[in-house]
Parts: sequence; structure tokens; C-alpha cells
Amino acid sequence: MAGIITEAFTSATTGTARRIKPGPYWVAMSGGVGTVKLQISFDGGTTFFDASLDSSGSVASYSLNSTSLVTQGMAPNTDGLFARFNATAYTSGTLTCRLEQ
Repeated sequence: MAGIITEAFTSATTGTARRIKPGPYWVAMSGGVGTVKLQISFDGGTTFFDASLDSSGSVASYSLNSTSLVTQGMAPNTDGLFARFNATAYTSGTLTCRLEQ
């Protein structure tokens, strides 16, 4: 089971979905100018939802100009848990993203 997802975006595109474990994960993003979302799937990678920052449902969308480090917990116990990064806007540079468990 994968514990690390890395992506380097040079355009607005969707990254590769990878299996992740239930529980906590850490996200680091840096470089470039653009917007990236972390997306989660509970059905083996068929349907993806934007991860939220808090219980109010604020979407985890990060505008990159400098390094951001975000710690998030994920508790669902399911075999079909996948995650991916989605660069929804791109201006310049390389948007580097990493999820680690």
C-alpha cells in the first residue's frame, strides 16, 4: 500500500490517483504559481471529492507562491481509499506536491 504521493505540475491537470491508508497524512506543497486541490476517493478511484480543511467543509485548495505544510487526519476504514492532487489553475513554474503517511 502506497504511503507517498508526489506530483510536479507544469500545467492545470489532474495527478495520478494512488491508494492510501486510513489515518493521518501530511501534505507539503511548494513552488510555482497556481492552485492545487487534494482529492479523496472512497470507492477505489472511481469518484473523487475535494478534501476539506475543517468540519465546515471549506475546500482544501492551496494557492502556491511559497511552501505550505498542512497536517490533516483521515480516519475512514475502507479498502478503496485513494488520493490525488488536482492542479486546477496554473500560471508559471513547477507546482510540487507531496502527501506522506
